Amino acid sequence: MTKYFVSRQHYYYSGDLVVEIAGGGLDYSGPDMLTPRYRNLGEGGEYTNPVEAGEVAITICEQWRRDCPEEEINVVAGFSHGFTAEFEPSDFAAIREEMKAALEEMPRCDYCGDVIEERWWLADESDLEFCSRYCTEEFEGEFSDGG
Repeated sequence: MTKYFVSRQHYYYSGDLVVEIAGGGLDYSGPDMLTPRYRNLGEGGEYTNPVEAGEVAITICEQWRRDCPEEEINVVAGFSHGFTAEFEPSDFAAIREEMKAALEEMPRCDYCGDVIEERWWLADESDLEFCSRYCTEEFEGEFSDGG
């Protein structure tokens, strides 16, 4: 399951101040992370729901802009594949659309339709995937009872 890590960054090469949403989690975030100032808003958190990560990043960006009105501060999102990367700034609407699209692409449970955060499979090695042990057992129960 892809995780999204939200942090404040002061990019070394460009000098940009950004709130970064790093696909892949903490291990894929930029190396220019600032000391967390807004932990109470979710800074430094890993999220399995990209929409939630986007909203946290936007909230942090808004607060950081209020605290430092003389600075240009933006939100960025991307997946570095483990390399150092500086992502391009986006506006809030674009971040929301990108995170919504990421959520829609996430795998869904073949029983209940919820987003899969932890994968469960049937013992028969089928291609079906489930979000919980409960859904796996319910699915097996429906089809083992002759129904």
